[in-house]
Amino acid sequence: MAKKKYSRPSRGEVYGYTDDRMTAQECEDFVQHQCRQIKRSIRKHLKREDHDPLVFYDMTEPFEKRRKKAILRTLPELYDRFDRKEYPPSSIGWLWTDLNFCANTYAKQDHDHHLLYAAAIWILDQIRESDKDGELLDQLYALLPEDRFDLDTVSAPDAWCAAYDEDLIKSVMYVLQSRNDYEYAGDIYLRSFTSEALATGKTDPEDYDRTCYDQMIRLIPQDAIDEACEHFRDLFWKWVELFYKPLVPSMLRTKELRNSINSNQVRYNKIVDQICSELDTLEKQERIKPSPVIVPFNKSFQPTPSLSAAPDQNSLNAFLGQHNASTMLGLAIGGNGIPEMYAQLEKLEDRVNEELDEINELVKHSHTYIFRMTFDGHVTSEHQSVLADIRYFEQMAPLGISDPYELCFALLYLAESNDELPWLYGAGCGLMSEVIAALPWSAERDPEQTESSRSEAEDTEVTLTEGVTIPDCYTLDYQSDDECDGVPRNLAQLVYEVTGCVLPRDMHGYDSAVKKLSSCGIHGKEAASLLVLMNALGSARNRLEADNLMSDFEDEFFDEDEDEEENSSAEEILREEEDIAALKRENKRLRSIYADIIREQKKLRQEFSDFQNAAALERRELADLRDYVFNQENDAETENAAEEFDTEKWPYTVQRNTLVFGGHATWVKGIKGILDGNIRFIDKGLVFDTSIIRSAEIIWIQPNALSHKMYWRIMDTARTLGKPVRYFSFASWAKCAEQVVAADI
Repeated sequence: MAKKKYSRPSRGEVYGYTDDRMTAQECEDFVQHQCRQIKRSIRKHLKREDHDPLVFYDMTEPFEKRRKKAILRTLPELYDRFDRKEYPPSSIGWLWTDLNFCANTYAKQDHDHHLLYAAAIWILDQIRESDKDGELLDQLYALLPEDRFDLDTVSAPDAWCAAYDEDLIKSVMYVLQSRNDYEYAGDIYLRSFTSEALATGKTDPEDYDRTCYDQMIRLIPQDAIDEACEHFRDLFWKWVELFYKPLVPSMLRTKELRNSINSNQVRYNKIVDQICSELDTLEKQERIKPSPVIVPFNKSFQPTPSLSAAPDQNSLNAFLGQHNASTMLGLAIGGNGIPEMYAQLEKLEDRVNEELDEINELVKHSHTYIFRMTFDGHVTSEHQSVLADIRYFEQMAPLGISDPYELCFALLYLAESNDELPWLYGAGCGLMSEVIAALPWSAERDPEQTESSRSEAEDTEVTLTEGVTIPDCYTLDYQSDDECDGVPRNLAQLVYEVTGCVLPRDMHGYDSAVKKLSSCGIHGKEAASLLVLMNALGSARNRLEADNLMSDFEDEFFDEDEDEEENSSAEEILREEEDIAALKRENKRLRSIYADIIREQKKLRQEFSDFQNAAALERRELADLRDYVFNQENDAETENAAEEFDTEKWPYTVQRNTLVFGGHATWVKGIKGILDGNIRFIDKGLVFDTSIIRSAEIIWIQPNALSHKMYWRIMDTARTLGKPVRYFSFASWAKCAEQVVAADI
């Protein structure tokens, strides 16, 4: 009876902390818990009367499931990348979850900084660079909208692109943002990157807008797409490394505190066990009445791993409060060290509460740090105190973004490819914040300062030095001396601030002209300045226009005098409008047919080219067979005749991957003696695997001593794989070796 009342409580595990990696179930449980926490916090602090605030932050059910899946799927790779002693494994997993349930979204970033505009410029660059005969641009125009009215739905920065007409860029943006229908986050932010359709995988491949997007992506060289995605992945994990590094001191200190709390928990339970034993003894001696069951320390304190909170009630006071004064007096008189043990419990609780307060402070400052990282990309110098709060006292250098346009496209393409990285919103938005900082139009621009800045520039003298170097336009290497304006800038941003223009993405388009400048005696910075000027003006002169759009309705059909317009009846105007609409529809249909014809023509050209290559191989094969038949009829040599050859010339090392079939044993033995290197002789009796032909560059056949079955097996496989087949024309192995050498050179 007494043992049940005063039995030792089960050992408590404060935080569930471990130095091991989280198991799959632990990860899933914690992700579920944190998801509930963030949703509760959003609804509490961001209340809206019109609709659910979860829509703003992409936390509705489809997004929630997809984001959870991305976190769980990337945890193994995260652990592998940070498998170092300074990174406590459990903290790595907890912070990864906290980070990627952030309050920032790509929709908000695109709304504020026009990421889709940058992606459209990158697409136009790739198509233009790979278009040798103008076919790709014609196919592109057939996919773009024709009515300027459609472009009213596209939001673009107040910028002038030197390389492309604004309507052309907007037309590409229209195809990109309408590929999954128009989906808004709370009727404010248009979701141009991730969407519910992508989260659930319910895109319609037959939809017209989706078809236009797919066809436009196919116009881009696949190697350029793969390279862009690889750069995104590389920078993504570099940003994650940048994120975790300042948290190491905080993680290590938190680890020490958690271990201390666990140790104190064990000591607390041992003391409670001793008190229970003493109370059992006193009860048996009938010195006091039975007391209520002791409330164990761990029962009243079960905080969550990521955001801890101190107990609502001091468990020791609650324990002591269950005994009346006479009972405590009896304990004091009875001795047995119980009062001293009570004092030890009280000290342990005070110590644990102090450690909990320190952990709570570290967690709170870590959340502030996460907020800064996801919204700014890195902690700037003016927010250095945020790093000091998590015990990191070094400066944080941002990532170097050399091509922000490429990364904007890569984010869109990876989201469409069902890749996990775009659904990790914290790290993804953090990286894109760095990208935003490198975009020219992210700088604030005052149009009224343009003229004054231009006049000031005319009075500035430039000292020239030797060496021609085109500057990097997208690295944030420049900062104003003005204390009120300490924001780092790149050259493209400085150009935009003064002129409102966006430089071409590639500033090396006219580097070849440096030879002409040098021949005229132009060197150093003067030559570099002229090359930059040539690139800017050349891009503007060759700027692509939006040829997909029809002329304005009013300009084309209503240039008549005002008197004639007044005399036109309403019925005639309506009829003309209907005719124009019909012509537009017909024009769009014809453009689509034209694009199909171009694709079919390209396919036929490829088929004709393959046919020509096959015909050339067959002509070569036929010529070899003719030589073989002629030599068989007229050559008196036999395979067993004595062979004479130049010992200084032989043996010869074959360079091309060569396979040899056929020939008698004597012939094979002889030719093997003077040919080595990348050549293989297949025994005539061997049932070979046809896969060996796949890696061969040339196949040689000695028709004698080769069965018909083996011959046709070789020929069928070689023709299927498009491999060239040659025939030995002689019975002499020395002359056959000469043929191999001639074909190998």
